[in-house]
Amino acid sequence: MRVVRVRLFALRQPLRHSFETSSHRKSGIEHVLVEVTDADGQTGWGEIASPSDPFYGAETTVTAWEIATRYLVPALLRADGDEPAALEASWARVRGHEFAKAGFSGAVWDLSSRMRGGSRSPRPWAGRATRSSPGCRWGSSRRSTSCSPRSSCSARPGYPRVKLKIAPGWDVEPVRAVRGAFPDLDLHVDAKRRLRG
Repeated sequence: MRVVRVRLFALRQPLRHSFETSSHRKSGIEHVLVEVTDADGQTGWGEIASPSDPFYGAETTVTAWEIATRYLVPALLRADGDEPAALEASWARVRGHEFAKAGFSGAVWDLSSRMRGGSRSPRPWAGRATRSSPGCRWGSSRRSTSCSPRSSCSARPGYPRVKLKIAPGWDVEPVRAVRGAFPDLDLHVDAKRRLRG
């Protein structure tokens, strides 16, 4: 499997509802899409889902773009191997920058899957699940004392799972409100320590 072309696309998408995490409030996303193409014209796609700002970690969309264009793209274009792991080894010298490397890994694994006939099954990763449940993520916010409207996504068919972000002082009340409104909901709680700036 040899990659002969790599293209990067900057994606900017406003969110329908802003949400708050332990580090900051977010109203949109900026990610980088990675397209890889082999000599036969098959393509694979990956996503560099790094945050826009350095509040979650040191890596941002800007640093990911720089690492991708300066190091990962040239390394991948020089690489050759039968399996995605061989291509991933081409950028092993790059320390850190896990979001950027994950986007490239996703792209080469997608390309490999398409070369096997377009299978989207988890077999290449030796997984057992055949389906995944889509869900919503709600940010923590003391400004919202009810579980609506953000919780409305879980009330619609197709969204059986919700991850609720909580923070110190904003934990029991929102969990109780969501559980009361949706007693059968597959509810996950993400508790992180609020960082002080």
